[in-house]
Amino acid sequence: MRSSLNKLTLLITIFPLIVGLTLASIGIIDLNTANEIPEPKPNNAYGVLAFSSGQCSGLDGGIILQEIKLKENIINIKIDSGFFLESKFETPYEVTFGFQVPGVCDQPSFNINGVDKGTKETITEFVILEEKLVAFEAEETSLIYVKFMALPNCVEYRIVAQSNLRGLVSKRSFSTYDVTIPFSTTDSYLLARSGLGVASVSGMKWGCSMFVPLGTELKWALPYPDSQQVWLPFTDDGTPISESFTSFFWDARGRGFDQGSNDVRSDAISVILELIIDNKLQGRLFFDSGLYMGLGVSLLISGLYELLKVLTRMRSSHQVGEATIYDD
Repeated sequence: MRSSLNKLTLLITIFPLIVGLTLASIGIIDLNTANEIPEPKPNNAYGVLAFSSGQCSGLDGGIILQEIKLKENIINIKIDSGFFLESKFETPYEVTFGFQVPGVCDQPSFNINGVDKGTKETITEFVILEEKLVAFEAEETSLIYVKFMALPNCVEYRIVAQSNLRGLVSKRSFSTYDVTIPFSTTDSYLLARSGLGVASVSGMKWGCSMFVPLGTELKWALPYPDSQQVWLPFTDDGTPISESFTSFFWDARGRGFDQGSNDVRSDAISVILELIIDNKLQGRLFFDSGLYMGLGVSLLISGLYELLKVLTRMRSSHQVGEATIYDD
């Protein structure tokens, strides 16, 4: 009877140790999760540039980062470029024009506008021969381009490309992500490897716009944006569609993203964005880890103390029993 009682007491004493060990383990897991340090990702060696098979000079270019999905590492990117195209032809002729983009793109779509040099009217109807993507996965770089029939009466063009892009986002911590857009200031080796018979467009000045998604904050930027704007989308009847969000703008004229310039203050735009919901989750994980580890350690200490008392009591009881048998 006494032996069964001692075993039951021992089991009851061990139970807090098991619970304490479980809680402490959960606390350690939560702490490790909250202190996650991802492996750093190096910046892409190939930056944004425009290229063409025709003799042309750049006016201005713009990068628009929209629909940014940080966790999926997907950004919907829109690239536009205005340029002058020199022509000695009197009939429509084939031209290849495109962009080198850091990261891996999906199949792009293009829109082409031209200005009639005589009437100054905008021309939107062009014969498009091909829209294509050439992905260099080892270099994590894409060439996207359009082949179209240029018109002899058009000298000034604007071409806009749009695609989903992977590779610009790098996770820095539990709740923060780095988005870096490099710009090439020299010719690209990839253009020669592509076999397209194109060359980079000289004199292009690049600006950038970034639409920061809802629930995200800009924590750091280099260079810092030249301006920002708060947007509040409305329906036709004036009802807000969602909460406000912010767009940031880097002006090409102020930042010097000019391939032909010797005064380039930065050949990349880099920002750190933080997901607010993950920041709150990290705080909760820190709180829970402290709570679980505190309870777990307390239960382990008290459980060990009670276990030692029970073992001591059982040893004393066993020694008394042996002494009684010996006296008999």
